[in-house]
Amino acid sequence: MHPVLRAALEEAAEAFGPDKVAFTEMPNGSVKATISGVEIGEGWVPQTVGITTTLLVTFPSPPPYPFYLPAGLRRADGSTVPNMRAAMIDGAAVTQLSVRPQGGRAESSFPALIRGVASWLRDF
Repeated sequence: MHPVLRAALEEAAEAFGPDKVAFTEMPNGSVKATISGVEIGEGWVPQTVGITTTLLVTFPSPPPYPFYLPAGLRRADGSTVPNMRAAMIDGAAVTQLSVRPQGGRAESSFPALIRGVASWLRDF
């Protein structure tokens, strides 16, 4: 695994707990990473989710995009979210979230990026 990606995953394990970080190394050297147990607020069903994205070997630039959340994620009030749509990855149904937290600016770390996505969801 590329040392930058290993460091990003180690930072995530320190920030969220090693039991909350899962990853798969891809043949092209990238890593598909999921951070589970992320609280996104009472405005969502469910309120706690896993956030999945792909870290390229060039991480942190460009920043990872898009993000994948549980299939069926929805606003508690039933309102629509224009940046979300149903998708399939690796044969599994997911909700794709197409946002760049913090206005597209590169985050300083993988944990900061995941916190940025969670903050975007909470603030929606």
